Amino acid sequence: EEAMLIRLLKWWPKFCRIDNGVERFGIRLKEAVRYQTNSENASPKKQTEKEEEPEVVQVNRLESILYYTDRKFPDGLPLPETTFSPSLQKRIGQRTLENNFYRDWWSVLPFEIWTSFIVYHSCMTKGLYPENTIRRMSIVAISKHFDSLERKGRYLELLAPIKDSPFLPCDTDGTDSNTTTALKCPSELYLASSDLSAFEGCGDFHKVAKSLTKEGVSEEFLLAMGVRKTISMDFLFGHLDTLKWNENPKPLINYLLNADLSRQDLLKLRSTCYLPAENDRSSLYAPSDLYLKNDELKIFPFVKFLQWNSSEGMPSAHREFLIKLGLRVDPPLSSIMTFMERESSKTAEARDHETHGAALRYLTSRLGPSGLYESDFKHYRHFKFLPCIRQDLETGEVVSEMQSPSACYYNPSCLVMGFSVLDPTLDQIQIANRTKCEKDPPTQILLKRLMQLV
Repeated sequence: EEAMLIRLLKWWPKFCRIDNGVERFGIRLKEAVRYQTNSENASPKKQTEKEEEPEVVQVNRLESILYYTDRKFPDGLPLPETTFSPSLQKRIGQRTLENNFYRDWWSVLPFEIWTSFIVYHSCMTKGLYPENTIRRMSIVAISKHFDSLERKGRYLELLAPIKDSPFLPCDTDGTDSNTTTALKCPSELYLASSDLSAFEGCGDFHKVAKSLTKEGVSEEFLLAMGVRKTISMDFLFGHLDTLKWNENPKPLINYLLNADLSRQDLLKLRSTCYLPAENDRSSLYAPSDLYLKNDELKIFPFVKFLQWNSSEGMPSAHREFLIKLGLRVDPPLSSIMTFMERESSKTAEARDHETHGAALRYLTSRLGPSGLYESDFKHYRHFKFLPCIRQDLETGEVVSEMQSPSACYYNPSCLVMGFSVLDPTLDQIQIANRTKCEKDPPTQILLKRLMQLV
């Protein structure tokens, strides 16, 4: 009986101290001991009419016991058959089991051995409702041990059998449900802290029960098990061109900003049309088709601004991320020059002089030293976009026209020779310096014009 076993285990160390020679027979003694489980630990006997039916007695072999639990091991968890039951261990006593004479009999149950046992236990594999409590206790214990390890790779290998098993409780409709249907595989769940508001209406997204976090289960452990922090990129790209993001891309950008994006993901995000444009509900655009809001750019009809709630403002992190995706801050010089040349080709009556003047000021402000367009402007000096005046030498009438920087000058006295001069209503010096417009014609051109006049 257990009582005799307990007496034996408490007596053996005392006997070994009296006679050191008997210690070598310890393992043979352990192999020989059989004991029966007390009725209080056995399954209750069913009440039948045949009360005299013999009771089945469970006989245990002491040699099959290899472990005992230390004081740090959580109470109430299932244990392998090779471990002392908590009730028997309590009756034997921790100090007795830890006695040096039993060093070859058993040892403290390693947490890795317990993990190898629990991953195949029904509480982790079958999702039975009566086992909810021990299942949650086991998850908490595993998580805390995982967090305590410096090298976690080997321990994760022990957890591989449950990575595809529905053992994690999830929140249903915002509440922590205890039904079997509320258990899901790690790969089907998201962290309780994940912000999935940008994907409302796109499907059902289940989060790990918040109560697990309160009980001590870490996000690091959940992520290692396969729980998601962000929407899978495959799902995201499958919906980028269909979701409207409520005409406010901020939740989406905020989500992408915190997502773990690969180089391929970034390439897709740069080329896929999924962003709304301001005052345009007809279609969605790729980042490179849109511009950050800038009042200076309103003069250009080809500029489409990203739809963004102006009252909220744009955090610098969002701004930098959008620029990284290809959102434009300044138009390309080619687009500006094409627009200005098109405006310049219109008649004076059809031309929008105010818009053209604003575009010219925008351009020249970026043509200074280290200006954005300074290095590329040399390719556009033949474009006719500068407002000029010229005196007709036959009639003496001064006419307005558009000229290129290479065909006009800013010295007013050039008018007497019939040359085009920058419109004096403009800031001639700044425009001339920025567009590389010369003050006077070269000597050869002057002599040629003089010969023509003579």
